[in-house]
Amino acid sequence: MTNRGSLKGLSWVACVALLGLPAAAQQADGDVLNPDRAAAKDEAELGAILRVQGVNLGPQAPHATLRVDVEVRNVSNRTITATWGFLTAQYGDRHQSRQVWSEDLLPDTIRAGMPGPQSPPPRTLKAGETLQMVVFLPPGADGSPPASVSAVPSAVVFEDRTELGHPAQIAMTFDRRRKDAGERLQLLEDLRAIRSNSKVVIANQAKAGLLPALQTAVADRLKAAAGGMEGANLMRAAMLHEFEQDLSRGVAPEVVFANLERREQTEQAVRTAEIAQGSRLKPR
Repeated sequence: MTNRGSLKGLSWVACVALLGLPAAAQQADGDVLNPDRAAAKDEAELGAILRVQGVNLGPQAPHATLRVDVEVRNVSNRTITATWGFLTAQYGDRHQSRQVWSEDLLPDTIRAGMPGPQSPPPRTLKAGETLQMVVFLPPGADGSPPASVSAVPSAVVFEDRTELGHPAQIAMTFDRRRKDAGERLQLLEDLRAIRSNSKVVIANQAKAGLLPALQTAVADRLKAAAGGMEGANLMRAAMLHEFEQDLSRGVAPEVVFANLERREQTEQAVRTAEIAQGSRLKPR
């Protein structure tokens, strides 16, 4: 489907099989993978908000992972920024497997229109729009594909940060948003620290020695991003590593410095938008 209201994406946990998880993983993820009795009362209301338009199975082959295209439509009059749902596969041997889909559209929406070539297009699910997702299902115990697949929405988060449905899934959405916001704030601090490093400032003003000054400053921040009490911050480390590679590849340090400045402006704009929208705060 190529109409303006269609959005395509890969579901967050597209390949997590409930029955194939180790015991520890089942305990950790069971809340989001299992239907919630308390949320069961919301099923009818969810169906009146997010309608499953189609569940289309891809090419089937023995012992192969099966691609499933799921399309949902927002049939409410409210804008949706995140959605979860269950995909249940029934196999010929009566074995059943459950997957979940999870799409959080808000991060890309916040970053849309920000300076820089990496700015993504806005992604929300407005009234009447459809969302297309790809979910992968494992083969049955005998290697056969599922005989039938059904899909049902289990949670939605709206633009005003109210929500409906599965409590654990909603909580995980907001937890991920807060984590993402925290990582971006740390990256912003990294960029500011590099550009305001005393040796970098002096070298930039003197137009001499900027390369080694930048290399040292970036390396120092990379060490901070590589570990810590909460473990490695992969987003920060990846971004800083790009600057480190530019310097080692012979990109002019003045160009790298200018790129640092532009990236800092981008992250500041993102941060300002996050604060304005209150997007990372769990509703009271």
